[in-house]
Amino acid sequence: MAGLTRIFLLYRIRILSVAIGLLINGVVILALFQSQPPAPDVPRIVSVVLVNPDPVPEAEPEPVPEPEPVPEIELTPERVPEPVRPVETERPVQAASAADAPVSARAVDQPPDTPASGERDIYAVSPGTRSVLSGLQCPGDPEGFARTGVCGEMARRTARIEVPAEDMMAGFDLSRAQIRALFGDNGAILAGEPTLDNPAARRNLSSADQMRDALPASRPDPAFGDLRTAVRAVCLYSMNFLSDTTAPAHPALLDAMAHANGGYAASYGNDPICQRVEDHLKQVFETELKVLFTVSGTASNALALSILCPSHGAVLCHDEAHIHRDERGAPEFFTGGAKLIPLPGAHAKIDLEALKATLNSWPQDFVHTTPPRALSVSNLNESGCAYSADELAALTAPARARGLGIHFDGARFANLLAGSGMTPAQASWKAGADILSLGATKNGALAAEAVILFPSVMNRYGELQARQKRAGHMVAKMRYVAAQFDAWLADNLWLDLAEHANEMAKRLSEGLSAIDGVRLAHPVDGNEIFVTLPEPVAERMRAGGAGFYQWPDGSARFVTSWSTREDDVLALLEAASG
Repeated sequence: MAGLTRIFLLYRIRILSVAIGLLINGVVILALFQSQPPAPDVPRIVSVVLVNPDPVPEAEPEPVPEPEPVPEIELTPERVPEPVRPVETERPVQAASAADAPVSARAVDQPPDTPASGERDIYAVSPGTRSVLSGLQCPGDPEGFARTGVCGEMARRTARIEVPAEDMMAGFDLSRAQIRALFGDNGAILAGEPTLDNPAARRNLSSADQMRDALPASRPDPAFGDLRTAVRAVCLYSMNFLSDTTAPAHPALLDAMAHANGGYAASYGNDPICQRVEDHLKQVFETELKVLFTVSGTASNALALSILCPSHGAVLCHDEAHIHRDERGAPEFFTGGAKLIPLPGAHAKIDLEALKATLNSWPQDFVHTTPPRALSVSNLNESGCAYSADELAALTAPARARGLGIHFDGARFANLLAGSGMTPAQASWKAGADILSLGATKNGALAAEAVILFPSVMNRYGELQARQKRAGHMVAKMRYVAAQFDAWLADNLWLDLAEHANEMAKRLSEGLSAIDGVRLAHPVDGNEIFVTLPEPVAERMRAGGAGFYQWPDGSARFVTSWSTREDDVLALLEAASG
């Protein structure tokens, strides 16, 4: 006790100071709380109802006038009818009875008793196909509805309208010549057997003409949606010789993509379709190889060159090469700064002596010059000309002797094979190629390209993948690209499509050459035609609706494709001849 007393006496001043401080703080805090007003009671939910004591009555809807009936018109070669109405007009046709009421193609899955909607598609058929729709009825055919999309009562309720071709096409600003080229003189005949529902039939559609004829009258090609869209698509085919990249994708390839969409699959090229295509290409090219799928030819070329040429090297190519003229520096960018050295040569073919001279004047071991490290050859080339197997071997031999890697740009490789008779092996690795950029987009694909590494550079496949990923060109769902190749290669479809395009180009070039003043600028070895045209001839073509490009050298370029119709070629020649 004495000890506590001693401590208190020793520290009494500090203890009293702390106690007084605590007392003062407590008083201040209490005063603050007492000075705050009480919080009001706030309801958790407030509902406000606004009532209009004098509501405005709803206006009565205006009566809709009955549409005027469309008169039926018989078309004959001797009589051109007055326009009934353009296809763009959405005015419904008055039905004679409920059973004849028109229905939309988008409502074909409705049961027969379902009332038809006010909106419907317009089906234009010629008088010669008046009974097509009734012929699509399928009594006793349980698979008829799945095959045709129309059956029984639904077929009888489908609109049957005869509209003259010129009237139907009025919304598209087409000339009479274009309409005749599209549909002939007897109206818009867009009806036919529903062959697009049959995979085997789709496989055999080798031209846009056959595609058009295959459109069912009651359900157009699903790729087009409805007949109005189909007509627009057909219009795009009319005398369109701008490029094979303007052509549609082949139905078989679209169908393959749809099948690839049937479930889950490994990503980034590890799916069964990618492996199947690679195995197929090994058979096609008769050798081991690795495949990298891309969606553009520029990416294929630039990626291929990036593993052949370092940033301090040079790529030799023709002055007209696509990698030099049309890829906006992508090869230089993907290689990290490699130089392109253009070479001369007639018809966009590298001159052998010029190549040898360049190899001698750009040495590999002189520190002040950029050493050539790769040779790129386009075949078919940019003037539509082909290198033979001997010409390829002559070019690649001196380049390989200097240690250069060899790249072939095969954007139109299928057209080369169809026109030259070479095998894929003869036109690629047997001719000295280390890498081939194989293009399908110009020959029926939607977007499908492949970089093929042959045995000499297969060990660089990992680097190629890394560069593709770093460049942002590695497609996650690679199976959709591979699916296009799967259908493209099946049963040599790729060669059939290229052969058709080449044949159309041959007919066109022969017809143009027979016109006074028209001269071929280059040999026609594939599906490109370059001609010099007198201006009056060119003007007649344009007036007739033809599409083609004026080339920088003064020539005009015409490109055919798998979908070019013979009618297009004949219509163009007729327009050119005046």
